[in-house]
Amino acid sequence: MSTGPAAAPPSPTPPQIPETVIRDEWPTVIGSSVPGVAAVGRLAAMLSDTIILRPIAWLLLLPLLVKRITPFVGKRYRLTNKRLMMLRFGSKKPYREIALADIETVKLDPDSYQAYFRCADLDVISKGQAAMRLRGVRDPETFRLAILNACGAWAPVRPKGVMRPEKEAPVQGAR
Repeated sequence: MSTGPAAAPPSPTPPQIPETVIRDEWPTVIGSSVPGVAAVGRLAAMLSDTIILRPIAWLLLLPLLVKRITPFVGKRYRLTNKRLMMLRFGSKKPYREIALADIETVKLDPDSYQAYFRCADLDVISKGQAAMRLRGVRDPETFRLAILNACGAWAPVRPKGVMRPEKEAPVQGAR
């Protein structure tokens, strides 16, 4: 019996499969951790409900839009078949990441939901605690389900959980 090189530990994704982008998500203009930015966004949402004050709301949102696409300030969230990353605008190197095999679940923070911007914050749970917070995610429920589906498909060593929606909705039967 010959002893060859030590076998590599099993990986959730085979090394032959290259890392592929599943989905990129840009946070909305209020997806900032700075409290003043979110307050300006809420004020602009209130002003845009009136026809006369709507141009003032646009002027308030203009610096936030420029901030969103400025290099080293703007950010985006990238989901791949191996990990979930936070990237700065114009950079391919992540400044925060978490492997899909480490993600237990993703929770939507109901207090952070903004109806005007249709966005909310997502908490990525790993080892029983919040490992990453994705702020200002547009259409948060679809991105949450995309993360959970990617974990189920590309991280098979992870225990399979039930992927039910955050809000319990009654299932409609056949009519």
